[in-house]
Amino acid sequence: MKRKASLLLSFLLLPAQFLPAQSTTGNLEGWILDSQNQPVPAVNVYVTSENLQGSRGAATDIKGYFRVSALPVGIYTVRISHISFKKVILNDIHLYLGHTTSLGEIHLKQGSMETEEVIVSSGGAIIDPRSASNSKSLSAKQFSTVPIERNYFHIAELLPNANISYKGDGGTNFAGSTGSENRYFIDGSEITDPEIGTLDFVLPYNFIRQVEIRTGGYQAEYQSSLGGVINTITYSGGNEFHGSIFGFFTNNNFSGAPRLSSGQFPQGSYADYDIGFGIGGPLVRDKLWYYFAYDPSKKSRDDYVNGLGMQNSYSVYHKFAGKLTWNANENNLFILSVVGNPTKGHAISNVSPALTVLNPEYVNSNVKFDVYNLTLRGINNLSNNLMLESTFSTAIMNYKLEPVSSKGSNVPFVDYVPETASGGLGLSHYNDDEKLLTASLKGTLTLTSHSIKIGVAFSQNSTTTDLNWKAIEHWPGYYDIVNQITIGTVKQNNFTSFIQDSWQISSRFCINAGIRWDPQWLIASDGSIAQKITNQVQPRLGIIFQPGDLGKQKITASYGRFYQPVLTSLSLLYHLKGAVWDGTIYPNDPRYDTSGAIGPYHFASYVTNVPDLKGQYYDEFSLGYERQISKKAKFGIRGIYRRLGQGIEDGIVSEADQQKYGSLQVYGNPGSGVLSNLPEMKRVYTAIELTLEQYSSTGFNFFMSYVLSRNLGNYDGFSETYDVTGGAAIFPNNTNQFGLASRMVNSEGLLPNDRTHVFKFFGSYKFNFGLTTGFVFQWMSGTPLNELGVDATYGASTFLQPRGTAGRTPSIWDLNFRFAYDLSNIIQIGSSSKLILDALHVISQKSALDYDQYHYYDYAQQYVNPNYMTPVQFQPPMSFRLGMEMNF
Repeated sequence: MKRKASLLLSFLLLPAQFLPAQSTTGNLEGWILDSQNQPVPAVNVYVTSENLQGSRGAATDIKGYFRVSALPVGIYTVRISHISFKKVILNDIHLYLGHTTSLGEIHLKQGSMETEEVIVSSGGAIIDPRSASNSKSLSAKQFSTVPIERNYFHIAELLPNANISYKGDGGTNFAGSTGSENRYFIDGSEITDPEIGTLDFVLPYNFIRQVEIRTGGYQAEYQSSLGGVINTITYSGGNEFHGSIFGFFTNNNFSGAPRLSSGQFPQGSYADYDIGFGIGGPLVRDKLWYYFAYDPSKKSRDDYVNGLGMQNSYSVYHKFAGKLTWNANENNLFILSVVGNPTKGHAISNVSPALTVLNPEYVNSNVKFDVYNLTLRGINNLSNNLMLESTFSTAIMNYKLEPVSSKGSNVPFVDYVPETASGGLGLSHYNDDEKLLTASLKGTLTLTSHSIKIGVAFSQNSTTTDLNWKAIEHWPGYYDIVNQITIGTVKQNNFTSFIQDSWQISSRFCINAGIRWDPQWLIASDGSIAQKITNQVQPRLGIIFQPGDLGKQKITASYGRFYQPVLTSLSLLYHLKGAVWDGTIYPNDPRYDTSGAIGPYHFASYVTNVPDLKGQYYDEFSLGYERQISKKAKFGIRGIYRRLGQGIEDGIVSEADQQKYGSLQVYGNPGSGVLSNLPEMKRVYTAIELTLEQYSSTGFNFFMSYVLSRNLGNYDGFSETYDVTGGAAIFPNNTNQFGLASRMVNSEGLLPNDRTHVFKFFGSYKFNFGLTTGFVFQWMSGTPLNELGVDATYGASTFLQPRGTAGRTPSIWDLNFRFAYDLSNIIQIGSSSKLILDALHVISQKSALDYDQYHYYDYAQQYVNPNYMTPVQFQPPMSFRLGMEMNF
C-alpha cells in the first residue's frame, strides 16, 4: 500500500504541462564471471554511498550482466555476493553526472558467502562504455582546487571546444557557436533565460557537487542547443551533519593597472567580495535529508563618465540553494530543490567616451533582479527493471529598472554635432518578467540487452514586458525621434516526445539509437497562435565498440540532429499587438518645432504565420577513440564535423511582401520563402580534439587538451559579434546579420570566434605539508579581422573584402594559480580549513583582444576612420584574490 501511495503522489505532483529534464544521476554496470570466464547469473550486487539513502541493488542476468540506474553521483562501495562464491567488496567507485561507470569483468573465486571477503580498492573503469557523446563531468574535488571565477558556469571554460568569449556575447563559445546559444540546467530543470538565451543565475561553485558539459553526440533523451549544454547539480544532505564556511575578496589594490585603448578613460576603484555557508544533514536518517547554503555578496566599481567624472555602480546578491531528499521507501525517492539570487543595485549606462554627458540622470538607474527556481523530482522503481522519473519545476526571472529621480524620466537627447548627451533615461520604469514552467515524465525499461527510454513532455515559457521609451538624436542636417512601446505577454508552448534504445549487443559492442520530436508554438500577446514550427524531428545514433581488454579502450561514432527552440526575443519584436518600434525624421529640433516630419519609419510590425518556417538546427558527425593508459589516466582523440542546417533570422523584404505583412522586415529562413532574396545561413565547425587526463584522490591530477579547428560561414549566431566594435549585440533570431542582400557581399568566410589552435592544461598537486597548488593555463591563436565599411542602403555595415581576410588578432596565453594551505597542520578547526590565494592572469601580456575594424564611415569611402585597426580591448592585468574555505 505504501508503494502504491508513493507512486500516486508522484503522478499527482505532475501538472498537465511538462518538459524533459537533463540527467541528475549516474549509472553503474558490470559483468560477473567465474574463474572459467563463464557468466554467473543471480549474483546479488548492492551499492552504498554517503550520497545514497539506504542501499540499492540488482541481480545479474543469464549473461552475468547487471546495471543499477539513476544513482546519485559520488563515491560508492559495491558488495557482490552469491551463495557459491566468496564475497567481493569494491571501494572508491566514482559515479559521474550523466555517465555510466563500468566495473568491467569481475571474476568470483570459488567458496561460500561465509568465507573471507575479497576487498578491492578501485575507482571503476574511467571510460564510459555506453556513451558516444562529447561530454565531460567534473566533480567539486576536481574544480575546487583550481583558480576559476566564482560563478560556477565558468567551469565549462576548462574543457576542449569551450572557449572564453571576449565579445560579451552571453557566455562560453562552444564548438563555433556564440554564448547565447547555450542552454543551462540545474538540479534537473532548465534555467536558461527564455528571451535571449543567457544565464541569469549567479551561484558560487561552493554550492555545486558536479557539472556536466555536453557539446554533441548525446542521445535522444537530452534537450539540445546550437551551442553547448551545461548541466549542474547542487549538494544534498547526508546521514551525518556536515557544513562549510567560505569567503573571497578582491579589489583594485590587488590588481595591476589595465591597459587602455585610445579614447578609454582610466578605471576607478572596484571591490568584489562574498562570504557564505552551507549546512546539511539528516532530519531522519536514511529517510529525510536537508541541505541549505547562503552566500551574500557585493560588487562595486567606479566608472569614469566623460563630463561627470567617476560614477559608482554596485550590485548586492543574495545567492542561496536548498534541497530536501525524501526516501519514501526503497522504491520511491523524491527531491525538492530551490536556488536563487535576488539582486539589487545601482547601474551606470555604457556611454561612448566621445560623448560629454551633461547631467547624471542620463546614465544612472536603479535595478532589481529577482531570480528563483524550484524543482521537484521523483524516482520510482515500479519493478526490478522498470523505473519512472518525473520532474516539475518553475523558474522566475524578473528584471526592473527605474530612474534615480523624477528627472531621470526625461527624454534623452544625444547631440552628435557637439557630441553631448543630456536628459534622462526616457522612461519611468522598465519591467521584464520571464517564467519557465516545466515538468517531465520518463520511463526506463531495462532488459537483458536493452535499456529503453520513452518520454513525453510539454512546457510553457513566457515573457511579459512593460516598456515605453523615447529618445531624440541630432545628426548633421536632421533630428531623429526613436520610440519603443512594448507592453504585453508572449508565450511559447513546447511539446516533446522521444524514444531511444541502448542496445548492448555484446560486452564489447553497444548501439544507442533514438529519435526526438520538439514541435513549438509561438503565442502572440492576444493569445492567438502566431507561429508553428512542427517539423523538428531529430534522429540520433551512437556506436561504441571496446577492443582489447574490456573497459580499457573504446571506439565511438555518432550522428545527430540537434534543434534549439526559438527564444521569446523574436516574439517581442513581431508578436506584440500594438507594439511600436519606429522613428521619425525632422529637419528642425522636434522639441520646439514638429513641422516637416518624414516618417514614421518602422523597425518591425505585427507579423505572424510566416509560411513554411523551419526550425533551427545543426547536424553533427563525430568519430572518437579513448584508451585507459593507467589506473587513473586516459587518452582520447575525436574528430567533429558540425554543420548548421537551418536558421531563423529577419530581413528586409520586397515591396510586395511589405504590403502583405505590413512590415519592412519579416522573419524567416534566409535563402528560402519570404527571405529567398538573402543567401542561406551557413556555419560549419570542424575540429580534431586531443585529450589527456588523470584523476585520483591523491597526487597529481590534470586535464590537458588541444583542439585544431576551423569555423566558417556567414552567420555568427544568436549574438552579432563582427558588427559591434568591442562587444556584441544579443538579439537571437533578429540580429542585423541578414538584414539586406546588398550587405551580404563578401560575408562568407572565417567567423569571429574562429581560433585555429587552442591548448588547455589545468590540474592540481597536493603536497604532504598541507599545501595544494592548482593551475589553469590556456594558449589560443588569434581571431579573424575584417575590413568594414557602410552599405548604401540604410547605412548598414558591410564587408569590403572577403570576411576574415584582414588579418588576425595576436595569439594569447593566460596563466592562473591557486595556493590553498590546510590549517589543520597548525590548528584543528573543522575537518579541513584552508587559506586560499588566487593569482590570476600571472605575468599578463595585456595583449590586444579586439580591434576597431571599420575602415570607412560612409558608402563613398571618403570618411576614413582614424582608429581603423587600433586595439579596443586588451587582456586583463594580473590580479589576486584572497579566500577561505572551512569544512566541518
